[in-house]
Amino acid sequence: MRAQATFTGHRGPVYTLVAGASPGTFLSGSGDCTFAGATATTISVAAGTTPTSASCTFVNTLADLPPDLRVTKTPTPASLPEPGGSFTYTVTVENDSPTAATLTALSDDLFGDITQVQGAITATSCVLPRALGGSDGVNGSGIDFYSCTFTATVTGNADLVHTNTVTATASNGQGT
Repeated sequence: MRAQATFTGHRGPVYTLVAGASPGTFLSGSGDCTFAGATATTISVAAGTTPTSASCTFVNTLADLPPDLRVTKTPTPASLPEPGGSFTYTVTVENDSPTAATLTALSDDLFGDITQVQGAITATSCVLPRALGGSDGVNGSGIDFYSCTFTATVTGNADLVHTNTVTATASNGQGT
């Protein structure tokens, strides 16, 4: 999230740049501030200087944010001839919230709990619970990322389009 901050005078006021964010004290100059992380940072500019911009980090220390999960599922192979067969699905979960969370459930709308070998699921590497760190700003890796696979048998007639969705659930004490 970005906000434009205007700094004033040598002993400028404290600005609250977003609702609930920690305030920062600015002494002079103007610039963009980027908000992320876990602690508040106060930016002070020395008297007599006039910087044109500043980079600073502000974090809401008043309350954690609920998890913000991004889930993808990719089948291998992309298709099979009639009557079907085994697909291996790669599932990825990324926590886009700056607050760490615990991944507590992975469920497919057709196959059910993908952490268990049951029904059409013949194999799984998905193991829960799983800690997810707060977003590190890097997609597809890091402490905020989890990837696993499960294999399921799908059967059907030619031209059948098999559509199913995985849902991830996580908690951090602030929401799910």
